[in-house]
Amino acid sequence: MIKSLGDIQPAEHGETKTRKRKKEKALILPKIIMLIFLLSGGLALNYMKKDIPRQKDDLVLGAMRNKSEYNNSTNNILDSLNDDSKSLLNKSLTAGQNTVGQIAGATTEIATSIASKSAEAVTDFIFDNTVGNVVKQIDKLPQKEQEKIRDELCK
Repeated sequence: MIKSLGDIQPAEHGETKTRKRKKEKALILPKIIMLIFLLSGGLALNYMKKDIPRQKDDLVLGAMRNKSEYNNSTNNILDSLNDDSKSLLNKSLTAGQNTVGQIAGATTEIATSIASKSAEAVTDFIFDNTVGNVVKQIDKLPQKEQEKIRDELCK
C-alpha cells in the first residue's frame, strides 16, 4: 500500500525508460546547435556577399579593361554568390524546420509521458488512501459484522 507520493515505485523497465529519456534530451542540444550554426552560416554568407569591395580603377592584373567588361564580370560573380547564398539559406531553413519538428515531437512525447505517469500515480494514491482506509475500518469490526459487509458487497 502506498503511504505517500514518495513511496511510488517506477513502472517496470523504469531504468530503460530513464536511459531513453536521457538519450532523447541529449540529442536535443546538438540539434539546436546545428540549427543555429546553419542559420548563422547562411546569414553570414549573405552578409559577406554585400560587403565585397568593388575595385574603382580600371587596371586589373596589369591590363586595362573597359568598364563594361569589368561591370559584367563583377555582376556575374555577385549573381553567382547571391544564388549560392540563397540555395544555402533555403537548405539551412529546410534542415532547421526538420530539426525544430523533431524537437517539438520529442518534447510533446516527453510531456505526454510525464502527464500520464503523474495521473496514474495520483489515481493510485487516492485509491489507496480512500479504499484502503475503508478496508482498515472493516478489519477492525467483529468477525460477524465483517462477514455481513462482505456478503452485502459481494451480492
